[in-house]
Formats: sequence, C-alpha cells, structure tokens
Amino acid sequence: MHPKNLTEIPDRRITNQTERPNVYVIVFDSTSSSSFLRSMPKTLELMKTTYKAVVFEHYNKNGLNSRPNAWALLFGKQAYKLAKNPYSDEIVPDFEPEVACEKAVEDEDYWMYKFRDLGYHTLQDWLGASINWPNCRGFVRPPAKHFMKPFQKRSEESAGSDIRDMFAALCRETYEDTTLYLDQFMSAYMNESQLGFIWNNDLAHSDVNGLFHSDEHFYQMLRKHERRLEKAFVIVMGDHGLRFGGIRNTEIGEMEDNNPFLMVSVPAKYRDSGLLNVIKENAKKLITHYDTYATLMEIAELVKQNNLDGLLNPKTEVFRKGHGSSYLRHSMIEPRNCKTLRIPFEFCSCHKEFEVPLDPDSDLVRQMSDNVLAHFNFMIDAGNVTSLCSEMSVQYQKSKAERLILDDGREMYRFTMTLNPSDVFTGYVEVLREGDKVKIAVVTERFERVNEYGEQGDCVENFEDLRPLCYCNQSWF
Repeated sequence: MHPKNLTEIPDRRITNQTERPNVYVIVFDSTSSSSFLRSMPKTLELMKTTYKAVVFEHYNKNGLNSRPNAWALLFGKQAYKLAKNPYSDEIVPDFEPEVACEKAVEDEDYWMYKFRDLGYHTLQDWLGASINWPNCRGFVRPPAKHFMKPFQKRSEESAGSDIRDMFAALCRETYEDTTLYLDQFMSAYMNESQLGFIWNNDLAHSDVNGLFHSDEHFYQMLRKHERRLEKAFVIVMGDHGLRFGGIRNTEIGEMEDNNPFLMVSVPAKYRDSGLLNVIKENAKKLITHYDTYATLMEIAELVKQNNLDGLLNPKTEVFRKGHGSSYLRHSMIEPRNCKTLRIPFEFCSCHKEFEVPLDPDSDLVRQMSDNVLAHFNFMIDAGNVTSLCSEMSVQYQKSKAERLILDDGREMYRFTMTLNPSDVFTGYVEVLREGDKVKIAVVTERFERVNEYGEQGDCVENFEDLRPLCYCNQSWF
C-alpha cells in the first residue's frame, strides 16, 4: 500500500550487516547530560567499557521543546526564528512554524529515507510529540518499514483506557512498549543491516526521578544485543533537559535543560582506529542536533559509496549537511559558538554573568512585567482564542530582573515573572533608552514556562505557542 516505503528497492539487494553497519538512535526526552550520568550508571558503564562509547560534554539544545530540536535532528532544518540578541542578528528559519506544521515531511532530506533506500530494514516509533504534535501533518506515509503509530493510535482510544489500564495493572510503562518493539526488531533479520530509531517520550519528561528505574531495563537490552552492537553506530541522546519543577528554577537546572545527553559508539572495527580519537576530540566541542543530523547523513553517504573503510583514517575536510557538520571528521564548522551553530541566545550554554537583581518594586521592573504581559496578550489575541483564556495579571513582587554583563554596554535582562493564575515564565528583554524615554524590547518571543501546566491549556492545544500561556477559563471546562 506504500510502495515508496518498501525496503526492497528494484535492482538493490538487502544489505548484510557484515558489509554495512547497523545504526541505532535512542532518544530520551527531557534528559540532560548530568541526569543520564546520575540515573543510568549500568547502561553508561556497559556502553563505555564494552562498546567504547564517547560522551559529548557540551551538547546544546536548539530550541525550547521537542519540536525545534526534532526538526534539527531529523531534517537539519531551523523551524523557528532566532531573534536579534547579543550574539547575533536575527536568523530567519528555513520556513515559518505554521508552514512546518501544515506540510507533510515526506520530501524532507531525512536520514531514515537514505538508509531505507540503501537496503536497510528500518524501524521508527510514533514520534508524535515531536513532529505531529499538536495537530500537524508530519508523516503522511509510514517513514519506516516498521512503524509504531497503529499501536499508538489504538492506545489513545477511550482516552487511553482500553490499553493503558491493562498495562497499568501489569505495572507496565510506556517506555517498555517502544523498547520491546526495538528489541524484537534487533532480534529479526539477524544477518541483515538495520536502522532503528525510538524516542522515549514519557520516561523522564516531567520527573527528575523518572529515569533511574529504567537503567536495568536498558542495560539488559543493550547487553543482549551485543552481536548487533558490535557492528553498529549507536547514538544515545536527549533532546533537551528537564523543563519543569523546582530544579529547573535553579541555575544548575537551567544549565541542565540546555545541555541534553549525547553518547556515541562505533562498530568494533573502528574502535582502535583514528576515528575514535577524532570523536573524542570533537566531544569536547560545542555540538548541536544539527551536527548529529550531519553525522548520520555522512554515514549514509559512506554506505552509498561503499567507502566505510575511509573512517579508519577520517578526512580533514568538513562534511556539511543542513546546518551542521559531521563529528566523524577532524574538522567541523568553525568558529563553534552559539551564533554560528544557530543556538538561540536564551538556551546558549556559554557562560553568562549577571548583576544583582533589581528591586521588584522599581518602575523599570514593573514596566518590564507590563510589557511582557502585553506581549503574551497580543499572541493570544492574534490566535483568536481570547475568549477561551482567563485574564492574566502580574504578581509584581515575584518579578526578577537580572542584568546581563555585556562588553558593549547593552542593557539586557534575564527576566522571570509570575502571573495569576500561578504561571511562571522566564526569558530575556532589552531596555532601550532615548533621553528620558525607556522602551522595553522583548528578545525572547517564546518565553519559557518553567512550572508544569498539565491540562490547563488544553482548550488551545492546537496552538503550540499558546498552550503554555493560556489558563483555560471555566466556560471551556
């Protein structure tokens, strides 16, 4: 029924894993580097000792939540505008967010398609939270030979009660569904090449303690398939860190949110070659999802050219694809900073220093609060959903403005505010002065909601930008 997605390509035989390596990408949603290191010691030790995996220390997210990071990882594209900031001028996206939501992604340059067309057996789970959510077209046709969406759709019937209640009675969690799917896939086609891609969405999404109890599960699965992983590129990663809760409101929590986990292992034949040294050196650099995209695209290109032995002595030239460069080479895009790598200023993990917070009762802080609230109201009005959302007001005593120390003297502030009803947001604003006149410019268009909002914004769930802002009024419930 979907001829473009069949693994069997005319005039191309199914490829063997002894000739062409397997590729596995395992994503843990909302998992920072520190969180994985703390919570998954057995899995980490297995990957580092048995498969000589390398941990990338300075991996930086590309956007607020899963969606912009998924566009960077899967398609190498920037899906949201980067506003003018102290690091760079405005950087326009590859297309507007509305277009990204409305268009089907079958025509995108996706590494899954590359491996599929090279004779690989392919598996991908639903990926609903990152590409299709909240109400986007996403994948119209199954992107892989094995695709989990039918199961996911069934699990949503009757608000999930038909399947989820049964699994809850068996103490079964959602990550066990996706890993079982990958486990069965890795046990199939034993001598044939595979690409498997799963995204564990619920495990650590809103709980700092959510990850640790799955350590034994993943350890056993990865240990079980040692024969597969000896002939595989394995990428274990997060899309961003924990975005909500008490820890997120601390300096360390903010750093962790911007620094998702990334660990990479290569097939056994390359583990004592120059390739591993190159990866170790690049693991010390500032790296983004764009670079992981380029790396997967380079592997596909080497497979296509039957030139995988070239990895024994990695090339010095930069391999560019999308907005990233492969970390399997000596050279990457330089200079490596938040401007050149298209990292939004507010999420840049480079060190920032701030002055002592201003008095929340000062006229300037109150003006900042009023301007940011006006910005939020404008977004809600523009979406024509004003009647669905409760009126918001500022808790001025809880506003916090910290001036960023900049060499050029610009007056930039990290600004945190609390709105009634109990919504906490953080972002950046700039103060522009002309004589006695003061103007507040909102630098962060998508202020980050740092406290959980659950179902509070479900009346506008089809509007990704508005759901954190809107506290649905009683007329909707």
